[in-house]
Amino acid sequence: GENTRDHQPVKLAAMEGSWNPPPPGEGEPLRLFAIPDMQAQRNHFELAIPNIGSLYLRHNLTGTIHSLNQYPRDELPWVPGVFFAFRAMVGLGLLMLFFGAAGLVVRLRGRLWTSRRLQRGMVWMAPAGFFAMLAGWFVTETGRQPWTVYGVLRTAHSVSPVAPSLVLTSFFAILIVYLLIFAIGLWFLLRLLGRPPSHNEREPNAEVAEQTGRGITPQSIRGRYDA
Repeated sequence: GENTRDHQPVKLAAMEGSWNPPPPGEGEPLRLFAIPDMQAQRNHFELAIPNIGSLYLRHNLTGTIHSLNQYPRDELPWVPGVFFAFRAMVGLGLLMLFFGAAGLVVRLRGRLWTSRRLQRGMVWMAPAGFFAMLAGWFVTETGRQPWTVYGVLRTAHSVSPVAPSLVLTSFFAILIVYLLIFAIGLWFLLRLLGRPPSHNEREPNAEVAEQTGRGITPQSIRGRYDA
């Protein structure tokens, strides 16, 4: 946050949805929700907590940041996209922390393997890290527009003089290669999963199974090796 504040202040203002500085003596609010309007250069339906933004941006309750209206319009990124992507990233991160803490509490209470609601929630949360990463990437790359090198080189001036047909050819060639690799890997994994156990396989040593499974393996599974 401090690095973005010091070196890419417009991106930070877009992440916070800050169009204008707060009144004198007040700090930057934490905007939980808003609909940024690029034409009117303001937010609609803003829901914010006063001064809390300054607490994590400036480490006090009255600090301010550079606002979007302090910069020319042609130097602003697409504010709605940056604003919502940042909240999606943070929201998913908080959800992952919540489920991690909930799993620890349920584990300490001995109900990790029987809590159906937690297990269903974990299934739904499986792709959360991937989507949070995409949202963070969107904030990083879209928030620095229209610059390739912030304040030095614009994206429009750094585009290579390559024909669109060559770009499309390269794109689809890479896409086909990755799809083939993914398909072959998936086929191989499914083949391994569908193969029945070999008659020559040895059962796990009971003592080793107990040591490696203690604390993470359900009792119903560990009991198979207790004989």
